[in-house]
Amino acid sequence: AKAREAAKAQADAEAQAAAEAREAAKAQEAAEAREAAKAQEAAKAREAAKAQKPATQQPAAKETETSTPSSSRELRVVATAYTADPLENGYKAGDQVKSAMGHNLTANPNMKLIAVDPSVIPLGSKVWVEGYGVAIAGDTGGAIKGNKIDVLMPDKGTSSSWGRKTVTVKVLN
Repeated sequence: AKAREAAKAQADAEAQAAAEAREAAKAQEAAEAREAAKAQEAAKAREAAKAQKPATQQPAAKETETSTPSSSRELRVVATAYTADPLENGYKAGDQVKSAMGHNLTANPNMKLIAVDPSVIPLGSKVWVEGYGVAIAGDTGGAIKGNKIDVLMPDKGTSSSWGRKTVTVKVLN
């Protein structure tokens, strides 16, 4: 009888241990499910945050002469071209030609710069000019009044090829 009682007590203890083990396994499973759900929710939140980042925080596409960056202001202008040649700019041969903002055009003839009427496009503005690309509004000129601009070209050939045309200008800042 004692052996049966001992065997029954051991069986009850084993059953109790098995029940506790099942409960522990269920609790562990539930905890793992909660952790997985949290991880999934965090991943969704990261994806949503990425999607909502402003364009300025994402790598910017290189602006070319054919791309048209968005801007706050766009206008149509008559564009002519000029070079850093001292004789074309009212200087003596051999003189250094400087822009209204002090840029040395003689030393930097390939600089992307335009002459503007500062009452239309503020000096120092970054602009995009159709057919020319991104440039700085860094110069003025005697004939540049109202919606007229002059684009700096590296040489007389490209300046002559540009001619006189109506283009879109976007003020980027």
